[in-house]
Amino acid sequence: MLEKNKLGLVDGGITFDDRGSITYCNELDLSNFKRYYIVSNFNKSFIRAWHGHKEETKIAMPIEGTVMFCVVKVNNWKNPNKKSDIKKFVISSNQPKMLIIPSGHTHGFMTLTDNAKVIFYSDKTLEESIDDDFRLPFDYWNPWLINQR
Repeated sequence: MLEKNKLGLVDGGITFDDRGSITYCNELDLSNFKRYYIVSNFNKSFIRAWHGHKEETKIAMPIEGTVMFCVVKVNNWKNPNKKSDIKKFVISSNQPKMLIIPSGHTHGFMTLTDNAKVIFYSDKTLEESIDDDFRLPFDYWNPWLINQR
């Protein structure tokens, strides 16, 4: 279940039968969320970062492809610490999970597959969100390298 201001993943699922599939996340209460939008990237390795909010909470889930999300708790909105702890999450539409991005955090994601799409849910209207918008260059924190193993 969603805990306000707690970063984490909520498991979803996917069920198949002879008609097709159903992707779901039955453990998530969306009653506090006011809008959604879908972001799509055409190419893998494309980075969209850093975007944060002091007040707004978001939920993100890939609906196509695989992405690597990175999230940082912001300690100072005027001069964020470049050594802040970065949390990484690799999430795929093949194994549905929803990432809760609490208020007070900034986030970004890199597509790991071509034609990836991510749906975002927000607990603020667009008008409420505009004055709470915080952006940094994609490489302010640079966790985007993939460790070869």
